This record gives sequence, C-alpha cells and structure tokens, in this order.
Amino acid sequence: MKEQLASEIGWYNSKNSVGHITICEFKATKTVLQSIKKQINQLCNPLVPVSINMDNFGYFANGAFFIAPDNDSKINLKRIMKQFNTSLQIRDMKKK
Repeated sequence: MKEQLASEIGWYNSKNSVGHITICEFKATKTVLQSIKKQINQLCNPLVPVSINMDNFGYFANGAFFIAPDNDSKINLKRIMKQFNTSLQIRDMKKK
C-alpha cells in the first residue's frame, strides 16, 4: 500500500518503513541505548495487549503520512504512552 501511494503521488519518504506507533523520540549513544532497551523490556512485561483500530488518515508538517487510531484506541494508547513517557529514564543526549 505504501509503495502504491509513492507511485501515485511521486514521493513518500517512509515508504520502506515497517508499520509502527511512535511512543517517544530521543537521541542516545549505543551505551545509553542498551539501558533504554532494558527499561522498555521491564515496562512491557506487565502490559496487557490491547486491540487498536486505525480509522483515519493524516500527515505531519514534514509530509509524513499516518493512519490514526479511533477514539477508543486513543484512550488505550494514551495510558500506555503516558506510562512509558513518565517511567523511561532517558538523559537528553542533545545537550551534550
């Protein structure tokens, strides 16, 4: 579907990306990344899987296209994302 979109509109920067949901973005060294992976594993272990339905399309200012979750899914995702964003101990690597 992504490749079809790219051929129709002539561009699509993330056409080769695997489908994903972004929880947070950060910059880290390889050493710090290992610590973050351990933290993520610890955060994921007790999580109960939830069903997510995507029912809307949109794009970001940079042109990245996305499929958005429906309202019920947003509620489930916000709870999980909030847990990650408040629990992950990530030093701001941009300041160094």
